[in-house]
Amino acid sequence: DRARATVLTKVAFSQIDARVLPEMSARVHFLMESADTASAQQRATVVIPKEALTTRDGARVVFVVKGDRAVMRAVQTGRELGATVEVLGGVQAGERVVLSPPGKMSTGQKVEISY
Repeated sequence: DRARATVLTKVAFSQIDARVLPEMSARVHFLMESADTASAQQRATVVIPKEALTTRDGARVVFVVKGDRAVMRAVQTGRELGATVEVLGGVQAGERVVLSPPGKMSTGQKVEISY
């Protein structure tokens, strides 16, 4: 739809997730690389919401959720992609991060997961 700048895309899931319901929508950012930097192989890109990033002692960090506790991790960031930022190191795909961590959050602090 040119007027709304949207593209209809169909997605199939390898595993069913009860949180995904019919008629849901998603926001997608296409990760384009210029021809001179494109690699021969595709690589997965890990992204996190910008609001998950915070600074501690001058370093960019996130709080990763392990069980019911937060663990601080330094991260190396790359490109900003809309409301997200590329993570080059420090967080692996599939790990959960704390959104908008409070200024006093520290490693070992209990967190509550909400969906």
